[in-house]
Amino acid sequence: MSTSHTIKVKLVGVAKDEGAYLARWIHHHLYFGFNEIEIYINRTSDNSHEIVKKISNNYPAVKAIDADRFDCLPEFNSNRLQHESYLHALKSGRGSDYVMFLDIDEYWVTPGLDQSISDFIEEQSHFDAMVFEWFNEGGVNDEFQAFEKIVYGKLHQLGKSLIKMPSKIKDIRLHVSEMNPDSVIVLADGTKFKCEDEKKLPQHVSKDINSLKKAFVLHRMHRSEPEYLSSLFRGNPEQQFPIKLNRLGFGYAPNDPSIESIEFDRENYQKLGKSYDSFVAKCDLKSSIESAEQVVLKNAENLKYSIGELIQQKPEAVRRVLKYVKDKDISAVLGCPVKVVSIGGNEYKRKVVVHAGAHKTGTTSIQHGLFKSRNKLKAEGVVYATFDDRKSNQSILMHDAFLGSAASPRNVRALSQSDIDNLECKVIGYLNTIAKDDSWHTLIISGESISTLTQEMLSRFFSSVKRAFSNETLIECVFVVRNPCDYFRSTLQERLKRDSLEHIFSSGFPEESIFKNTIQKLAVTFKNEIKVLDFDTLVKEEYSLPYCFLKEVSGRFSDANFNYLKNYSRVGNQSMSSETFEFLNFINARYASSEKKQQLFHDARPLFNIAGLKPFSLPEEIKRKIEDKSQSDINYLNCNHGMRYSSQDSVGKQGVSWTAKNIKLFSWAVVDLPLYLREDAARFLEEKRQCNVKGLRNKNRAYTQAIKLITAVNRAPRWLCSVLCKSIYIRKRIEGKLGSWLH
Repeated sequence: MSTSHTIKVKLVGVAKDEGAYLARWIHHHLYFGFNEIEIYINRTSDNSHEIVKKISNNYPAVKAIDADRFDCLPEFNSNRLQHESYLHALKSGRGSDYVMFLDIDEYWVTPGLDQSISDFIEEQSHFDAMVFEWFNEGGVNDEFQAFEKIVYGKLHQLGKSLIKMPSKIKDIRLHVSEMNPDSVIVLADGTKFKCEDEKKLPQHVSKDINSLKKAFVLHRMHRSEPEYLSSLFRGNPEQQFPIKLNRLGFGYAPNDPSIESIEFDRENYQKLGKSYDSFVAKCDLKSSIESAEQVVLKNAENLKYSIGELIQQKPEAVRRVLKYVKDKDISAVLGCPVKVVSIGGNEYKRKVVVHAGAHKTGTTSIQHGLFKSRNKLKAEGVVYATFDDRKSNQSILMHDAFLGSAASPRNVRALSQSDIDNLECKVIGYLNTIAKDDSWHTLIISGESISTLTQEMLSRFFSSVKRAFSNETLIECVFVVRNPCDYFRSTLQERLKRDSLEHIFSSGFPEESIFKNTIQKLAVTFKNEIKVLDFDTLVKEEYSLPYCFLKEVSGRFSDANFNYLKNYSRVGNQSMSSETFEFLNFINARYASSEKKQQLFHDARPLFNIAGLKPFSLPEEIKRKIEDKSQSDINYLNCNHGMRYSSQDSVGKQGVSWTAKNIKLFSWAVVDLPLYLREDAARFLEEKRQCNVKGLRNKNRAYTQAIKLITAVNRAPRWLCSVLCKSIYIRKRIEGKLGSWLH
């Protein structure tokens, strides 16, 4: 990054057991033009000195200063270690034009990641101190990672200061020092600094001028859960208690409306990441950083062992800093309630679980398993709602029942008003009947289309459920999510069965923040009684998806009572093959404006699950678009719901095949298609053959044989085609049964 060389800015930080983060913090600020970096290392048990020394060998402007010397000062001064470090840095900073104070979890940034600190200063009018407000990042999922391209968190009234040298400081303070009366103190946009309250909150920016500016301090105060626990264990050098007590819990409350997002420039974000990788390699830091990371994880474990003793000393304070921590060991020590309890503290006797989706998150498998086992479940006190007892999926019925009006644009089945009213009466009647039955403790209402209802339709549905049950019944919404990249890939596969790629993407696919918007909509309707489950975690469990789902949502779950569900066979859609993906796009484009388009989905079904072929891979530009649109949801789910998602997902990693074997399998599946699609398949394969790289004789031969087979079938009598298709069907059934038996 090109920077101005006329302004010299010195950065000062204080570090205790921060070795895991020093390299990234130092690189970040060197990258953005800080000329000199001094790190006061105190009371450390990791290899911080070693890491800074390696960096100093390549970057002499980076220095480590042993801050343990301050422990020799009188008690008042030694307990103000950070203040003493800052004072020492100011006295030794006479060669710099400006000095800035940041902790190791604080990063000076601009949203564009395109401006150095010196260039930024040159654009400003005169000032003696500039305050950069905090943007406090929420909790994230992965340990030891850089901040994401889209960061979720909250703006804070506190921040950190950039001081013009020689300083006019009267009294050192950690955020905004007390300055001489004639000093000019401004915010990052040039606004004159005004505190919230001169006596109580002299360092807080007044609320009426507190806003996200063109430069700010990204405060990574939470990071991942283990890192958060480790940071508490490091304690505060200016407090006597063994752990930090100046925190309000890990991350923020789910669905907190005050959470904001900041998106950094994609290209510059990637450049920053690549520059850091080069920095680590140049300084030979990889093994040293890994060693420091182990200290962080060890400190997190040490905190767990100390909780029992600490909570006896300061129960309220310890519970406050551990709020929202999901670790099972800590929850057990804190005595988290096992019974279902409302926000108001009332215990409930029964529970209604509304499984609202989302689509493509195993809903078919869950519904099928619970529906088939509904009689056994009823004996254990779990009722699976069946408004229509012929179907496992009640989604369409519930969607139509709460349309409200036949004129609604959501009335895709063109139901009359009487039909809609009858469906609503049917649902309400069923709920009233179930409410009178005292033999159950958990009622499960499952329908993935519930999550797609409008706010008005959701309110009608919730009101109907609420009226049917007493106040002793908890109504909880359960929403299953998955990695947004995988979700869009799976959704695209489903839509491609009916539409072309070009039309799908021109219609607004993929939708940004779809999970965030849906969760917030459901939270409003269900009064924040919402549980968000991770599909990837559920399917990785040892047992079946219906069993794992029931274990998560049932009010009274006993492992022995639901053993029969453990090995329930999975039901759902298989992933489409690469070959099918390309052919469907070919025919969708061909029949885009034809009446046959409506029939394509039914006619092309034999291609959807061709055995032996790998899942399809997406073109690079589509992968990039999906990753971009997924990022906001990934950050939201990681920050608010503790998921472990990344944009570096499995989209497209399987690879397109079109091997000789796969061409043969594809051609046999085509035999099952109607005549017009077989003719299209022959044209499609001919195009593929002509595009084939010269010299791949086996593949050319496979294409030629496939085209001949399809052409021969097209010319054969209809009775022969029927016999051939029947024989292929029988062969597939035999192979399937044999494969299951061998497995």
